[in-house]
Amino acid sequence: WAQVNELASHACGLKMYLNDTFGTLKLSDMTSWQRHLSHWPKRSPIVCHAERQSTAAVIMLAHLLDRSVHICHVARKEEIQLIRAAKEKGVKVTCEVCPHHLFLSTKDVERLGHGMSEVRPLLCSPEDQEALWENIDYIDVFATDHAPHTLAEKRSERPPPGFPGVETILPLLLQAVHEGRLTLEDIKRKFHRNPKIIFNLPDQAQTYVEVDLDEEWTITGKEMKSKSGWTPFEGTKVKGRVHRVVLRGEVAFVDGQVLVQPGFGLNVRPKQVPLVSEASQDLLPSDNDANDTFARLLTSDGPGGGVHGISTKVHFVDGANFLRPNSPSPRVRLDSASNTTLREYLQRTTTSNPVAHSLMGKHILAVDMFNKDHLNDIFNLAQLLKLRGTKDRPVDELL
Repeated sequence: WAQVNELASHACGLKMYLNDTFGTLKLSDMTSWQRHLSHWPKRSPIVCHAERQSTAAVIMLAHLLDRSVHICHVARKEEIQLIRAAKEKGVKVTCEVCPHHLFLSTKDVERLGHGMSEVRPLLCSPEDQEALWENIDYIDVFATDHAPHTLAEKRSERPPPGFPGVETILPLLLQAVHEGRLTLEDIKRKFHRNPKIIFNLPDQAQTYVEVDLDEEWTITGKEMKSKSGWTPFEGTKVKGRVHRVVLRGEVAFVDGQVLVQPGFGLNVRPKQVPLVSEASQDLLPSDNDANDTFARLLTSDGPGGGVHGISTKVHFVDGANFLRPNSPSPRVRLDSASNTTLREYLQRTTTSNPVAHSLMGKHILAVDMFNKDHLNDIFNLAQLLKLRGTKDRPVDELL
């Protein structure tokens, strides 16, 4: 534990495995729990894979040692009820839930198959699943627990537990918004704002996600970019899709195409974060975006710190216009390796959307002359120009 403590400034937190997963990471000795809980800096989270009785034990021990603890992938009714009771008593605990525990249950095991359905925690009963939804206000974070095991691995004699989930979590959550089970504010809070607070993550300038709440589609493994090549949500119909991802001002993803090279991602944390062994006593009051117990865990870092200094970078369009009754016209997806010409592109888009080029030959007098389809075509043309330029291909016909 002493060596681990020295690494605190280089990590976003410490994870303790208190139940069996896959491998030999389980900490069975509660004295080890106590040492880590006692010595790990309080401004850095301790994150626990804890199920059933282990959940109760680590929450109690952390409470006795006057520090916060974050419980990973809560899956069962007994666990979320315990966490709710602890929060209502002012205990410093936060928790997260995964999409496969919100949207799958033991009813899906037969469909998936024994090996393919292996995950930790296990898929639980419909009663457990419903309890998570009933206590959604007490869940602080939506997390994927992404494990991109391949089909060959999952179909082996000893299949590793875990599901891929990065590409499907947001569409599933957006579908829940349409069904009235969540709000967009729930997603922004539990999928962006709270994780930043819990893990002390800085703002990411010029970084955001654009989503289309109107697009209806069916999740399939063949569309996934992950090395896994499959998804437990195969065949699930959803309404809502990621349209564009911008990282540090660079368009990284648009309409199913990844536009940046491997390795473009960066560790968003500073190289070293100074940490203190004791938590500050200056606690922020609750705001409208977090429950009272969660707010008690937050400490002030001076001007701009804490909840009120967080600037949401996830781009959602608020209001009724975003939830339009009519879906937009189909987008023409550009192949990043294609030799598409401007003439070919215009022919394709005009055929699929005759009104998309209604501005052709006109002067631009006001921004409200543009609709969603106009902007989509403009961005796609910009993407085409960029690709032709970076690949040293002629761009004369685009000018």
